[in-house]
Amino acid sequence: MNSEPRPYTELPGLIALEGPARSLPSPLQARPLSQQSGFHVSRRPGSGMTFAEHRAYRYGDPLRDLDWKVTARRGQPHVRTWEAEHSDSLYLAVDLTPALFFGSRWSTRAATAADCAAFLAWQAFLAQDPVSLTRVSSAHESVARPVRHRRGLITALHQLATRQQMLAPGQPVDPSPWPAWLSTLQALKQLRGTLVILTSPSQLDEQALDQVQSMQKRLAPVIALITDPVDQLAQGPVVHATNGRHSGQAHLGGLECLTHIRASMVRRGLPHLCVDTSRPVAEQFAEVIQGTHHASAT
Repeated sequence: MNSEPRPYTELPGLIALEGPARSLPSPLQARPLSQQSGFHVSRRPGSGMTFAEHRAYRYGDPLRDLDWKVTARRGQPHVRTWEAEHSDSLYLAVDLTPALFFGSRWSTRAATAADCAAFLAWQAFLAQDPVSLTRVSSAHESVARPVRHRRGLITALHQLATRQQMLAPGQPVDPSPWPAWLSTLQALKQLRGTLVILTSPSQLDEQALDQVQSMQKRLAPVIALITDPVDQLAQGPVVHATNGRHSGQAHLGGLECLTHIRASMVRRGLPHLCVDTSRPVAEQFAEVIQGTHHASAT
């Protein structure tokens, strides 16, 4: 039996998570999470309709929906179809920096984070909510535009899998990208919905948590900590770290780091949960929903 952790998630695996996502309620609505101070996820439908796609005319379709240009181009009648416009989106921000390319059990943190993001993205898609899936691999990543349709979601999942597979052992660990990326997010004018940040405890600091807290009037934030059994040790593994000019060693995680970050989030009223690298995410989310998962923080 191979004891090495799964380094990456492949696209077929991310697509296959649609099944568990369809069969389980959202862990973001689980009671242990929703009871945390400040947490609130709402669905506020907009007042209008948004264009969905063109399709061939069917008997009974309103004539006002005929698109004459598409009809002429394709040689048969086509109509525009519409869907209810939702003003809330799910913003998923997945940490794909080298700091997450580590795992001591079933999977690396990066692969677990990708699985979590895909699971939550499928649930939002099935609920007809727009999904923004940003791969945060540096401080300069732009916020991904929300998508509504299967093709757009699968494209986003393909990009997630591809970017994750660029990680490799021995890559230097740069400073956390979160303060700069959260500043980019804060600058966006139209933000409404839920923000889920998927990262490891060692990547967060007080500045990043303050930024997340400051956005609570515009977004319902949830921090999903991607943990590993080494986080229960006094000190996490040592890796090579650099800031571009100076290099040295850094410790990834450890019990003191995990305890400090969770206490900081509780103090700020930031809802959070933990997903471990030791088991499949669907299995853990089922326990979060049932209220039996030890990592759904209170």
